[in-house]
Amino acid sequence: MRSARIVLALAMAMVALTGGTHAVPAQTQAAGLQRFAIAIKNRRIDPAWRELRVRQGDSVELTFTSDEAAELHLHGYDQFLGVVPNVPATLRVDAKTAGRFSLEAHGFGSNAARGGSHVVLLYLEVHPR
Repeated sequence: MRSARIVLALAMAMVALTGGTHAVPAQTQAAGLQRFAIAIKNRRIDPAWRELRVRQGDSVELTFTSDEAAELHLHGYDQFLGVVPNVPATLRVDAKTAGRFSLEAHGFGSNAARGGSHVVLLYLEVHPR
């Protein structure tokens, strides 16, 4: 668990040092816990993070940094997360339901609070055990 925190902290530091231009290839896992560090830049994420695969029953932590405010929504699990510029924000999910779920930004910048246009950032795929 301690080593997973260190890896996540290093990944977050790399995002800060690079200006968050790309998602840092940081996925850590411990028994049943999957962590992903994802940078949103210019309203996009690195294509390597477009599909995240986990197993049913896993706990998932998606830590986002963004260059602008956004409201994120994980469909199917109906979870929301507000993101402010350059401040890590974490969405925690208990992956109990198998399927493919979109994570959308329901607005960016000044439209974040009002729910502007919907942009699919990634898909969370929860595979049965």
